[in-house]
Amino acid sequence: MRRNEKEIREKSRIEAFLDKAPVCRIGMVDEGRPYIVPVHFVYERDRIYFHSAHAGRKISVLQRNPVVCVEADEYRGVLSDEQACDYGTDFVSVIAEGTAVFVKDMNEKNKALSRLMAKYADGPQDFSEKQLESVAVIRIDLQEVSGKSA
Repeated sequence: MRRNEKEIREKSRIEAFLDKAPVCRIGMVDEGRPYIVPVHFVYERDRIYFHSAHAGRKISVLQRNPVVCVEADEYRGVLSDEQACDYGTDFVSVIAEGTAVFVKDMNEKNKALSRLMAKYADGPQDFSEKQLESVAVIRIDLQEVSGKSA
């Protein structure tokens, strides 16, 4: 990281940010071209879970190449100064590399979907087998996580 003073060194701060961030972006490579999609997600111990339909570009790309980059950020505003070149931004961002895995275990799928409901809706739920089969759940096993704040 070029600006060491902005690096978030405490894993607990990165984890706390990922716990509350509403959206992350999944960066992929689609036949040599970049492709990025925003997703709702939950973070759990070096893993990110999100759900999807069983078909579509995102699913096709991940099946061909499961190596991904994940980005989440929070923009807090512009920090003005006397000189335009001294302006800055109040922000937090986390970037990670990882590998996407299609979750097949019904207990893991149920737990991930329940945590998504707890984060975004009325709370955790249990899902029927039919409901679990109707949706894809993707887990990203994270490596190389870094955070930056200013």
